[in-house]
Amino acid sequence: MTDRGCTAGQSQEKMKNQKKLKNMKNKKKTEHSPCRNTTEKRSHPNTHTKSILKRQTNEIQTNNKKNKTVRFKLPKRKRPRIKGKKRNAETELKIFYVNANGLGDKIQSLKSAVDLQDSDIVAVVETKQIPPRLEGYTKWFSLNRKKTGGGGGIAITVKEELGNMINQIEIAPEETEKEMEVVWVEIDTSVNKKLFVGVYYGKQEKEKLEVVEREFAALSSQIIKLKERGEIVLVGDFNAKIEVVKETENVHQTKSRNGEIMDQMIKNLDLNPISIRSNTGSWTRVNRKKPQEKSIIDYIIMKNETSLKIKENVVDEEGIYRIKGKNETDHNTLMVTVQCQVNKVKRQITRWKTKNKEGWKEFNIKLAQKLDNNGEADYDKLHDIIINTLNETIGKITITTGRNKRKETEEIKKTKGEKKNDENQV
Repeated sequence: MTDRGCTAGQSQEKMKNQKKLKNMKNKKKTEHSPCRNTTEKRSHPNTHTKSILKRQTNEIQTNNKKNKTVRFKLPKRKRPRIKGKKRNAETELKIFYVNANGLGDKIQSLKSAVDLQDSDIVAVVETKQIPPRLEGYTKWFSLNRKKTGGGGGIAITVKEELGNMINQIEIAPEETEKEMEVVWVEIDTSVNKKLFVGVYYGKQEKEKLEVVEREFAALSSQIIKLKERGEIVLVGDFNAKIEVVKETENVHQTKSRNGEIMDQMIKNLDLNPISIRSNTGSWTRVNRKKPQEKSIIDYIIMKNETSLKIKENVVDEEGIYRIKGKNETDHNTLMVTVQCQVNKVKRQITRWKTKNKEGWKEFNIKLAQKLDNNGEADYDKLHDIIINTLNETIGKITITTGRNKRKETEEIKKTKGEKKNDENQV
């Protein structure tokens, strides 16, 4: 009786496995495409699925002899790839701002400073002239005072790889004031919203109150309009002192008349003057002859939601990025790095090594020798002689633009090393 019972149990188990195997074979024909007609024969079965089915079928047949049940599992189907544009990763956009107090003999110092930061956007106030173009950057979007003998003048430029994505914003006459100094540019991002960057130079505290109020009202109107279309970043010398208190850094600034008006604008428009929250420096203007005379009148302000994307926020009190000429500016440089989705175009640019001093000396000697040997030459021949001599002496350099992280040159490493030595001495 016992032996017959065991035989019957094994027979039932074998029948169950055979039934599963039969269902599996039927499922194999109809499982792969719910949209396909069930009577249509599949001409190209999935090779990976077929091999697994065969292996698991053998397992069932083998385990029938051992009175074991094998649970059958179909392999997971891979998720189909969706073709389309990939979402762009966040890019760091570096903004450099300074009050030059006259850019005339400071242009080379400015170029060295923006190269050191590897700035994407450069904004300057009190240029007091039409600034010359910076190598590697687009033309300046600038505004200069019509009156002679005065200060003022503002300008903004961006790296060449952003040049095809930037436009200057035309301000409607009803949204501005007479002799108001502000320039806005828009930058296309990889998302629907634009990025608007502005540079502003405000009226002095001694200006009539109604003039200052009208100008801040016009500035508010511009910001409201641009906020509806995208992110905003506004930099500049506002000539206004808002209240700033930093106990740990011994910073105490009370609010001025212009500061009261500016503070009201910031609150009404839900803006954030992020430069006053810098962990590196606070004072933006310092009398170089009387260092105790200092104030915070230069600011970087933006929407609160944009301020959450800040990676770097620096007020350069140490003077590493301060621009200098015969006299250095009395304003410290402000720098901020914002994360945003901007498509930087990568391209290679070939330029002459214009800073090759030894090469220029050799060029002058070789060119004179070639001209003596060739005698009189027409324009085309003279052009070829000059180009060939430049290649032999000066040489060229190839620059790749649009990198998110720039490779440090020896000059930049040297400058950073000098900065570190200065910090250690202090």
